[in-house]
Amino acid sequence: MKATWLLLVVMLFFGACAKTTATMSNNLAQVNVENSDDLAYLEAFDALNRGDEEVAFEKFFALYKKTGSLICAKEALKLAFVLRNDKLDLLVQVARKQMSKDSDVLRILAGYELQNLKIANAKKIIKKLVAMEPNSAVNYSILGTIYVLEDSKDLALFAFKKAYSLEPSEINLLKLVDMLANVLNKQKEAISFASDWVSKYGCTKQTCLVLLGLYAADEDSTNMAAVYSMLYDSFGGENFLRDGLSVLLFKRDFAGARALLEKYRFDDGVLMELYSQLGLFENAYKLASELYENSKEPSYLARMAIYKYENAGSKPSKELLAQVVELFERSVYESKDAIFYNYYGYLLINHDIDAKKGLELALKAHELDPAALFIIDSVAWGYYKLGECKSAKEWLERVLTDKEFASSDEVKEHLDAINKCVMEQK
Repeated sequence: MKATWLLLVVMLFFGACAKTTATMSNNLAQVNVENSDDLAYLEAFDALNRGDEEVAFEKFFALYKKTGSLICAKEALKLAFVLRNDKLDLLVQVARKQMSKDSDVLRILAGYELQNLKIANAKKIIKKLVAMEPNSAVNYSILGTIYVLEDSKDLALFAFKKAYSLEPSEINLLKLVDMLANVLNKQKEAISFASDWVSKYGCTKQTCLVLLGLYAADEDSTNMAAVYSMLYDSFGGENFLRDGLSVLLFKRDFAGARALLEKYRFDDGVLMELYSQLGLFENAYKLASELYENSKEPSYLARMAIYKYENAGSKPSKELLAQVVELFERSVYESKDAIFYNYYGYLLINHDIDAKKGLELALKAHELDPAALFIIDSVAWGYYKLGECKSAKEWLERVLTDKEFASSDEVKEHLDAINKCVMEQK
């Protein structure tokens, strides 16, 4: 962990000190070099602005050696620190002697001490900076990181909180949240800071993903889904919605999943199935009807038949049964789905509409899915309704080895009826 935090320290120093544009405008007003060097000075800053740090360093260092300009020495020091240039030690000595009251330089010197693993020296410099600039968030942030390296956790937390209170930036938030969650195991407090920041400043991708991880560790599926929604609202990408839905379904939060699907309507097929799972068959029927009108896919007609039947309860009317049969007739033969063949066949068998046709449909379902126990039960019930009780028992006995399936009320009812029929036919 210390290596990671040390890298963060170095990045902090660079971020705090190497503000190129501001430095250029300020220093151009202050520079006092011979006119013959003005062009070289401008070229040095131009290289810096273009990101050509090696060239910029060479020009600043050459100007410092030629003119003795501390402005050039300071720019060369910053670049030498970042580039790990072999002239860094020399520039550090210059800085210690001639620029020891410059806050940017002091941060560089503290970073230099850390690079050389002299944490106590770095802390001494940063504490001096804190005294010089008591309202500087970056100083407290660096101090907090140094305390982490010393394993002074409470002092680190105090420093990070101070930095955040002075400047509630995203980087200060993330350092504070990381300290709370990953070092101090204060998950709830970390969530509180992160969620409060998001509510005030909006959902940036980095902070929302961190908040998402915090909620995941807390097994809070509802808030995970909420963050996924915020990520979608802010950045688009249906994958955020699907990830949120997966979390809710995994946690069996069907009410939350329903709300998400209804709000964004990104997968009406799943919403239709969810309505069915929740027993909202009228809603499921209406959505299946809309999906059929848009696609003309026969399977939606078959689902409409199922939802209409399920919505009717235990005693459907003859008129409703006729409507269900019509929907199945328009769809089941084109779908080639074992579930639809079985459902339609069992309906014809169980309601004594057409047991022969029902058995044929159930046998077709068995052909499509030979291992399905509920289909084998339908075939057995079809033979029973046709009076072929011996065949019915032979089929039903195939499922009785599955104790869980055999213990269902429906299978028990079928077994009793078939056994009674077999006895009567002897």
